[in-house]
Amino acid sequence: MRGFLFVVWYDERTFAFGVMNTHWLIIVFAFCVGLACGSFVNALEYRLQNALSVIWGKGRTPARSICPHCRTQLATRDLIPVVSYLWLGGRCRFCQTSIHWQYPVVELVCGILFGLVAWRFGATVDTLIVAFFCAALLFIFLYDLKYQLILDVVLLPLIPCVFVLSLVRGYAWHDLLIGALVGGGFFAAQYLLSRGRWIGGGDIRLGVLMGMMLGLTVTIAALFLAYIVGAAVALFAIARRRLALQSRIAFGTFLSFATVLCLLWGRELVEWYLHRVL
Repeated sequence: MRGFLFVVWYDERTFAFGVMNTHWLIIVFAFCVGLACGSFVNALEYRLQNALSVIWGKGRTPARSICPHCRTQLATRDLIPVVSYLWLGGRCRFCQTSIHWQYPVVELVCGILFGLVAWRFGATVDTLIVAFFCAALLFIFLYDLKYQLILDVVLLPLIPCVFVLSLVRGYAWHDLLIGALVGGGFFAAQYLLSRGRWIGGGDIRLGVLMGMMLGLTVTIAALFLAYIVGAAVALFAIARRRLALQSRIAFGTFLSFATVLCLLWGRELVEWYLHRVL
């Protein structure tokens, strides 16, 4: 009898060990894909800011990465996410100019986000879709942080694309449309009341995008979270005299951050608030 129990226990442990390894392999794979996508986010930010084509280079040839200082075309070994930065000592191989720390940080953040998404959703379609959402939100975060601008050339194509992908995830179309109406309408009202002094038009369209990603209930939670985090950061910066009371802040960064958190744990956050706070 003990031998039988031992065999059953051994088989179950072996199966459980195999499942655990597969799960972690998916997470590691997602992390590596995220590193590559983070590199693309950096390239997209640079190209859009400098009015360069994302697809084509000179003479209608495919766009290739170059050093922004010496303009030398980079080889594959110069473009391995994070690894190349460390291997080169944070400097261009050709002109020895320092490479901005933004590049490895964005790559790492994107890798971590993809890993978290894979950990949260496993080997499902949700992982693919939410990872794409996170990469888009990371770009919005980065661009707004650097230039206080949310690009229509990115947002407008994203909105219908996100709507379709959210339907694939199982959201009801009316929940998405109402969420978009609430998210966009919330900022549209502020825009009209302040005549554009409080927020910009990009925030309105980002609110619509949030609604398309999250649905009504979680969009409200994301807005609430964004304002809490934004107020905390602003008060801290004012206290440290790094921000004046009349200064403008890139609120799209807080909206993007809150949306990513709610993509991962939005429903749990709502449940916690309803049962523990109210």
